[in-house]
Amino acid sequence: MRSSLAVKIDDIERNVGLDAAMLIEFSHLAMKICTIVGVPMCLVMCPTHFWLGGMPADMVDSLSRIGMANIAVERTWLYWLHACVIWLVTLVVEHLIWTAKESFLERRFRWLRAMPAPRSTSVLVHNIPARYCSDGELKAFFCRMFPPEVVHEV
Repeated sequence: MRSSLAVKIDDIERNVGLDAAMLIEFSHLAMKICTIVGVPMCLVMCPTHFWLGGMPADMVDSLSRIGMANIAVERTWLYWLHACVIWLVTLVVEHLIWTAKESFLERRFRWLRAMPAPRSTSVLVHNIPARYCSDGELKAFFCRMFPPEVVHEV
């Protein structure tokens, strides 16, 4: 277990490929989100529901005592607390996802730049409209969409 945690994403990418490295990185992101969001929610919100919810113990089951089902009608301020917590969770998760996306894009572009041509410069096209089903028409279309010097072969 310890040795698998010590493996670097760059080593995974080099030995197994970018897709496998990104799968591991996605798993790391999911664990980070669960830790950053889940631990404070369990340590703060669950006791808040349990102690400040206000419902009689015989009205809710044991598991609901730590959830929103334990909030009594006269304790509406707890719903406002939830609204603030949800905004905080949203901002934190959004930040983590954008950071992971930036890291992924840097890694992806580096991977594409290192790939040899023609593999790095080829595009697979499918569901081509009937009017572009000839090589000449398809090349003319791509030359209209992109600078003609980048379209080498169709």
